[in-house]
Amino acid sequence: MLLMPYHPPSFPSQNQPPPLPPTIDDDHLEYNVEAILDVKKVGRGVKYLVIWLGYPVEENTWELHQNLTNITLQLQDFFHQYPNKAKLAGQDAQP
Repeated sequence: MLLMPYHPPSFPSQNQPPPLPPTIDDDHLEYNVEAILDVKKVGRGVKYLVIWLGYPVEENTWELHQNLTNITLQLQDFFHQYPNKAKLAGQDAQP
């Protein structure tokens, strides 16, 4: 596959708004979680595939459960949509 040169968007509707800036809480940056896409066991912990609010899909990341705060609603939505995934998360399935 050959690489193609970058061409900026031709129409104003193709421009994406800039992502939301993070907030500062307890002297560290916090980003808003839009949704949880998946869950997996990693060693003794659990990681979630996170969609960050206002960021493109290329910025989705796997994050340890303990690194995520204020995601109760997103976890409820995820486990409601994928109840079989709750077993993977074990204790963390109950926010």
